[in-house]
Amino acid sequence: MFKFSVRLIKGLMQVTAWLQEQPVLTNLLYRISGPASYLPSRDLTVTWPRAEEHKDFSLPNSSWSQSMRNLYNKYMELSQQGSWIRLPSYNATVTHFTEQCPNSAKPQVTTRLFTRNLDVEGLGFEYVVFYNQAEQRTVCIFQAGPYLEGSHGLIHGGAIATIIDSTAGICAICTAGKVMTANLNINYRRIFF
Repeated sequence: MFKFSVRLIKGLMQVTAWLQEQPVLTNLLYRISGPASYLPSRDLTVTWPRAEEHKDFSLPNSSWSQSMRNLYNKYMELSQQGSWIRLPSYNATVTHFTEQCPNSAKPQVTTRLFTRNLDVEGLGFEYVVFYNQAEQRTVCIFQAGPYLEGSHGLIHGGAIATIIDSTAGICAICTAGKVMTANLNINYRRIFF
């Protein structure tokens, strides 16, 4: 655990240093004047070489349940009508930034986002987020894998808090710009079997 934490901190320091060297990113990604003006377009593609290395984890895979696929299809139909946008999801923050500024220097990062840290599909967080700019609302379709189990086969409370924080954070970033969770309180109820 300690070794992973050290790698995570080193990776975050590399990303932070790289971001400070990119003046275009600040203007492009964190505009307060126009809500969600920095969101990717519906037909967004990664344009820099080796784009095949950057898998969009928000696309359906074989581990998704039928109910998750049905919800995904429902919101994809709404996104084709123009009211919702499916937000891409990668396993590293740098991938998101390089889509916005494909010609900028790319740092060497070996860390991954917490919710996208597994190579095998279906074991951890399986989710897709849709954003509605007019309503300033996000919808997260989420399926927990077996690595997120707590006691008695239930989803671990920390995993629940993580997906709630991620979804609320995505909505806040899309609506207001640069934000960070300052405090998150969740009261868990007793489970009856």
